[in-house]
Amino acid sequence: MARTKTGNKKECILAAATGLVATHGTAVSVRQIAEQAEVAHGTVFLYFSNKESLLDELHACLRGRVLASMAPADAGQAGLPDRLRAYWNGYIDWALAHPQQYRALKRLAEDEASSSGASPYEDPLFGAAGILHDVRGCAGLRDRPSDYFTALFLSLAQVAIRFSTSDPAGADKYKADGFDAIWQILANP
Repeated sequence: MARTKTGNKKECILAAATGLVATHGTAVSVRQIAEQAEVAHGTVFLYFSNKESLLDELHACLRGRVLASMAPADAGQAGLPDRLRAYWNGYIDWALAHPQQYRALKRLAEDEASSSGASPYEDPLFGAAGILHDVRGCAGLRDRPSDYFTALFLSLAQVAIRFSTSDPAGADKYKADGFDAIWQILANP
């Protein structure tokens, strides 16, 4: 096996883990990640204390990337519908532009939820994005569980992403329809 001699080995390891987690979930081994990254097995442990710390850092890294795309600089000055649309569009656009990273992020969240027993919708992604506080005042969220909005958002986003992927010409329409659906739910009691 050719070894990575130049470049950032940690980034190579994270990139390899992204691809493998997207395809196989978190059951992937450190040895498989090292082979894919073209580094020695022990090299992984120079950067990560164990597999869990590698996956935790990968999850944080991917979450940071999607968050950066969800929070446009001028979104804070707009009304709630426009800000929510900016977050929605940023999330969908990021997922479509980075399908492997999107699948890896989804697998990490699902696997984390199943191992901890938590809801897969209790992702701090939206709390960190700052939108949760604002949407909680919407009529459609009255008397709903705290993770209801996140479940709506992620479920409708998954539908928009799936159809946009299979019909790229219709992607803008699927994205708009998905946002309209989520806004109708939020705005109506």
